[in-house]
Amino acid sequence: MAMGYGAFIHITNGTDKPVQVTTVSEHCMHGTGHWGDILFPKDEYPSQYIEAKASGSCITQTSLVKYEFRQILDSSAEVIATLELVEKGHNWSVGDSTHNVQVDEITQEKQAHMWFTVVAK
Repeated sequence: MAMGYGAFIHITNGTDKPVQVTTVSEHCMHGTGHWGDILFPKDEYPSQYIEAKASGSCITQTSLVKYEFRQILDSSAEVIATLELVEKGHNWSVGDSTHNVQVDEITQEKQAHMWFTVVAK
């Protein structure tokens, strides 16, 4: 099985409330990260590994994953931001995101690294 181009995602909570990251959709991906822990204000989520799938019908297709950021309120959670990451030709980029997801840095090396900060909407 051919492996795709991987990336490490680093997310910082720049809001003043706890946030949770959720994978909401993916296409041609081996892994989308292991989210679940609550990210407290000003903290960085432990780096998560994602990997595009580069085999079978996905060889010629663009890989993508979309995340939602939910702010934890007293008894509920509100979606405050979204982020879509796209991999094509061994190059990761932001496909779409809300204005309150800041791209801090993206490096394309043997494994890409991408840093983001979510701020209040």
